[in-house]
Amino acid sequence: MRILITGGSGLLAVNWALCRRKEDEVWLGLHRRVINIPAANTVMVGLLNQANIDRLISKVSPDLIIHTAGIADVDKCEADAETAWRVNTDYAGMIAKAASATNKKLIHISTDHLFDGKTPFMTENNVPNPLNTYGASKLAAERLISAENPDALILRVNFFGWGPNYRSSFSDWILASLWQNQPITLYDNVIFSPLYVTEIVNAAHQLLASGATGIFNLASSDAISKYNFGIKLADQFNLDNNLIDRGSYDEKKEIARPLDMSLNNRKFLNQCGIDALPINRSIALLHREFEKKELLGNIETRQV
Repeated sequence: MRILITGGSGLLAVNWALCRRKEDEVWLGLHRRVINIPAANTVMVGLLNQANIDRLISKVSPDLIIHTAGIADVDKCEADAETAWRVNTDYAGMIAKAASATNKKLIHISTDHLFDGKTPFMTENNVPNPLNTYGASKLAAERLISAENPDALILRVNFFGWGPNYRSSFSDWILASLWQNQPITLYDNVIFSPLYVTEIVNAAHQLLASGATGIFNLASSDAISKYNFGIKLADQFNLDNNLIDRGSYDEKKEIARPLDMSLNNRKFLNQCGIDALPINRSIALLHREFEKKELLGNIETRQV
């Protein structure tokens, strides 16, 4: 299968390319950063407008488009809402329109930031109530895609994994700090249900093979605080967990964010005949695929 991944220099995209490069012909759509990754093709998108996106899809002629591009930094989205809406919402709508017009299968990567964080393990049927620009722009993208391309797969995710040097993940930051014996503070009142990035990729292709469409939560079966996630990482890698201090996110002083982002993954589990996706297994897989750290760290890159 020929796959085009937008946001091709991002952490999810480069990991997707590494996971699928033996099975598929992978094309990474790039915008402001050029990269060179083994066994993956790259193509520049240029300005994010409908004409350029149509040309990109015509040039690559993919069987599957995976739309990972977006601005996920909550602070940046709040500081520049216009750009956040253009990239997170308008761009997604243009991709969906082009995919529909050319009859290409589409997977759109959404987020766990769509709710107010007052209730754990939100399902695909719960009514969203985003608290900030990031969440609102991603929710609008979901609705645009559902209207433009009803057969698209929309995946609500929170992931961790080895990232390239220019784009570290949450787990990268924790481990790098502990390896350097630097104390860090992690919130014990912020709850999430992340999956290791390889599991995200595998789950997406399982859903694709099953013929699934619509919205699915791809999440761990466990809800865990950012603090306890850090402790588990430290223990898995035999690092000093005493370097990790407890902290609390104060939403009265900072940007409003959902404090409980946990997602219910039962719809995915039932669709694909899986019992559970435990967080301990995800963290163990991160450790098992340690060789990806060096591979991703050696990606050649430059800004354009």
